[in-house]
Amino acid sequence: MFELEYAKTARSQCSFTKKRIEKDELRVGMMVDFQGQPQKRWYSVDGFFEMQDRKRDESSKVRDFAEFEFSPTQGFDVLLPQDKAHVEQRLVDLHDEEQQAKRKAERAKLAKEKRNAKKKQDNEHDSDGEDDSEGPSSKRAKTEPGSQFKLPDSEIVSGPGWQKEASLKTRDYARQMHAKLPADDKEAAKIALRFVMLARQGESVDVCSATQQLLQEVGIQDAASSAQVLVQANSGLVSALSECAKFARNQGDGFKGTAFKKAADAIAELDFEVTSGSELSKGAKKVAGIGKSIATMIDEYIASGTMSKLEEYRSM
Repeated sequence: MFELEYAKTARSQCSFTKKRIEKDELRVGMMVDFQGQPQKRWYSVDGFFEMQDRKRDESSKVRDFAEFEFSPTQGFDVLLPQDKAHVEQRLVDLHDEEQQAKRKAERAKLAKEKRNAKKKQDNEHDSDGEDDSEGPSSKRAKTEPGSQFKLPDSEIVSGPGWQKEASLKTRDYARQMHAKLPADDKEAAKIALRFVMLARQGESVDVCSATQQLLQEVGIQDAASSAQVLVQANSGLVSALSECAKFARNQGDGFKGTAFKKAADAIAELDFEVTSGSELSKGAKKVAGIGKSIATMIDEYIASGTMSKLEEYRSM
């Protein structure tokens, strides 16, 4: 069962698109298992159906309006007719084969455009390496990780549970800026909370200010470890594999370093959220560069938020 309600504030964020859900905007709530604990995630209506559309297993997709339950909030006792019609139309489009094919083609086109843009950026970076006439500051501007995401000027979080909400927002913003954070979501949130408390003003905080302070202290990943990720939900996994690649190369194991990097690059270009490593290593869904051992690491990351191999590298 999925929950429909009108947002009471403008503090929530769509878990798929990472865009703010405005006050009084209809949103969709879904319970998920997070590190063994039930957790509710919120989505904008369009973000929810985009997330559903990326699922490969048709049987796991929402199919009927009866699977939604409306929760009244102050000022909204019933679901507005236009919003009900919008949800119903998105349901129809979700399962329409012609619409599915169209959306798949659009995603493939977008993925190709991003790959071409990355190749162009890499070529410009190579040219910069041969010509220093622009100076070091100009080269940094072209290759700075995180330049694709612009941090908002300000975003205030307050009210009940503000510390937890702010730490999660700060963590997510920092990751979009390619901050050097642990792959484990829980550990990354702990670090983010420290900067939330430093930036707090009474019982509220500007999470953008907290994010900036975090970036100043921990720094950002280099270009090699901050691949452009097509689906944001895969960014933590890509970061973890990229970190493994860097550790392996630093230890002189070029073979493993290359294998980890190929896997990270392949996942960065996927147009769907990775929910199983084994599915990517064999059969119809096999992804080049992902074998049995890396698939096991992916499954481990999905289950626990980290990888034993990565933790082993970090402890050396």
